[in-house]
Parts: sequence; C-alpha cells; structure tokens
Amino acid sequence: MMTSLYHLWHRAGLWRACLIISVLSLTMAAFLPTASLKHLAPWLPGKAPPLLAPAKDTAHPRPPEGGGDTEGGKVAYLDPSQSVSDRAPLAGHVFPLPEGQWHPVLAAQTNDRAAFSFLALIRTDHGAVTGFITLQTNQNPVPAELVESLLTPCHDDRNYTNLNQEAPDMADCVYVANAVLEKGMVSNNPLIAEAVAHVQQLGFPLPPLMIVTGWRHISAAKNGLAQTATEDVLLSPLDRETHQMLAPPDVWSKETITANPVAEEFINKVLHWAPYWQKGLLQAFIDPKSIEFLPVEATRDPMAPQ
Repeated sequence: MMTSLYHLWHRAGLWRACLIISVLSLTMAAFLPTASLKHLAPWLPGKAPPLLAPAKDTAHPRPPEGGGDTEGGKVAYLDPSQSVSDRAPLAGHVFPLPEGQWHPVLAAQTNDRAAFSFLALIRTDHGAVTGFITLQTNQNPVPAELVESLLTPCHDDRNYTNLNQEAPDMADCVYVANAVLEKGMVSNNPLIAEAVAHVQQLGFPLPPLMIVTGWRHISAAKNGLAQTATEDVLLSPLDRETHQMLAPPDVWSKETITANPVAEEFINKVLHWAPYWQKGLLQAFIDPKSIEFLPVEATRDPMAPQ
C-alpha cells in the first residue's frame, strides 16, 4: 500500500497538486472560517461576524458602527395579532402613528454604543396592507459625523417634494417619494428588507410599489453628539374596493405622474398631508405628550380607515 502511494505521489502530478490544495483549503477553513461556516460549526476558532450585516443605504441609513464596537444585535419577529394605535414607544422615544390599528411585525436593536432600535408595523384592511411603517432611533447620542448621511434622501430631485427645516441645533425634513418593493430592490438596509420579507411570509401581500413619506430628524446633544429619529410611512396606492393598484407601477415617477389623473390625485393627497404630518412628528419628538392633541389633518393619511 505504501509503495503504491509512493509511486502515485511521484508520478501523478495532478493528483498530488489536488491533494495539496485540498489539505490547504481545509486548514484555512478551520482556522479562518467564514461567517456561515462559523455559525454552523461554532467550535471552530475565530469570531463570527453577524450573518445579518448592515449595509450602506442613504435612503434608509443603517445604524452607525460606533467605532468598531458593534457586536451584532437582536432581531425579534412579533405577533401580528397584537396591535397599537396613536403611538409607538421605541428606545425612550414616542413616535406618533397615523390613524388605524398598527400591527408590529419586527423589532431589532444593535449592540453598539449607539444602541440603535428599529421597529416595523403594518396596517391592514380586509387582508390588504394599506400602510407599512419603519421606525429607527438611537438610545444613546452618537458623533454627529456618523449620521450626516441621514438627510441625504431629503435632497433627492426624484422625490415628489422635499420639506427641509434647519436650525442651529437641529435639522428636520420630510420627503415624499415612491418605493419599489420588488424582490431585490426593497432596501440595502437589511432590517427593512427583512421586515418586508417577514410581512410577505405572514401572508400579507404588499403592492409592488408604495408611496413613502419619510421623516428624518437630527438634534444636537452634548459634547458634539447627536440624537436621531426616522419614521417612514409607506402607503399602498390601492383602490379601496378592489384592493388593486390605482395605476401601473411605471406611471408613478415624478416625470410621468401627471399622465395618469388617478395616480396624480393620490400623490396630491399625500403632498397635502405631508406638512401636517411633519409638524406632528417634530412636536411629538420634542414633547411626547403633544401626541394626544395632534389635529386630524396630521394623523389621517390618504389610506386611513374610513
């Protein structure tokens, strides 16, 4: 046996090369495991990065990595049979909600020094999703330079509108745009993508396109730090009777919306509602008790229950 292996080693060069490469590959896999291999075989040396690694996204910024201190985070899939109305508490803040019963579907929190928290909720009408909300805020203030990109979507010329407010100690904006929810195009933010996938897995169909009213807020904290909050309200442009889209997805761009009167009417309703909603969000961020007194113009979105 040994003699046969000896001759094979010296005469079969290709076999010898394959054997060497196989041994080296196994050695590297054992001492430098990938994230997926490490999670499957936790006894291997090294530290596994989180499988749900946040990705860069300017429209929906991921939680900053906090100087490399990130250790991953927690994701919880929530019971959609539960519901909340009027407001949703998150990381020491209280976010107002538009009218209707909202069902939390996914919550998450990072373990970095900012302790970013995330919450996703849906509103339904006879099985059809009429609204989809994502909330994100940081419990601990972070360096201001880490959240500068938060306001990037508020200056996108493709939006239907951009409502920007600035003061020495804060920046606040609302923008209205369309959001494509087709597979692979949802968001680079893994939490938003995961929330959308979870809603679909629960059996709630989402339209291929929704109209998003996005709110972005940055306020100054002590020692050059900043506090942030975002709330994105995605509304389904559906016919209330048939639950079908009011117009095909390709007519909802800023350039083509005027060619379809039904779609244009829906966008105009959102544009009328957006300034009231922005004012209510800012008031609630400054004083959570003001949620009790928000006017109906702020809380009744174009797809609110009738």
